[in-house]
Amino acid sequence: LLNVNNAMTGTNPNKMILLSNAFYGESATGNWTIKVIDGRGGTTGTLTNWQLIPAGHSGTFTGFNLYCGGDGTVGTPYKVCTPKGLQWITKLSSRNFELSANVDMTGYAFMPITTFSGSFDGKGFTIDNLTANNIGQPGSLINTLSTGSTFKNTVFSNINLTGATAGLINSAGAAVITIQDIRITSGTVNATTQAGALAVSAGAATISRCSSAASVSGFG
Repeated sequence: LLNVNNAMTGTNPNKMILLSNAFYGESATGNWTIKVIDGRGGTTGTLTNWQLIPAGHSGTFTGFNLYCGGDGTVGTPYKVCTPKGLQWITKLSSRNFELSANVDMTGYAFMPITTFSGSFDGKGFTIDNLTANNIGQPGSLINTLSTGSTFKNTVFSNINLTGATAGLINSAGAAVITIQDIRITSGTVNATTQAGALAVSAGAATISRCSSAASVSGFG
């Protein structure tokens, strides 16, 4: 149980040594849960990066970092470099993101980002093996792109999207949406109703320089 009473910013702002009994009721073996409480009233913030370094180990485990840099602003987007970082966009869906490396989603059951109103710039990197198997619900990367959002410069390889509707984007119906330079090189998209590799419904969104070689199957 960590009681955070002061602002924590920058790189490695605080180092804490935790014994096994510092974890929230768990045994010293098995899975642990760290519970963080904001103990300072009137302040807010977002915990985006943390590291766990076992005693006696001099290095860091970057897999525990949610993002590889950035703060989510337009000028300094969060840098997505892991499957968990991609999934966590759903919790910060009005912020700005960019890929800083190729991301392999092999073995990761992705839950669609419900609504996204920020910007996502893939910087030409590739998201491999994205799988969203969401029977009875949209099978997608993003369920809804909202007004003002941008989705661009990303390559997708071997997508596997399944749901009642299915496509990278389920709905992009607002007029002030930009989708550009999205390339799907391979994969399958299967829906029990409507399907589209890039988007199920694009409405009045501005779409340019996008392509797909995925297999698409749907009804209705």
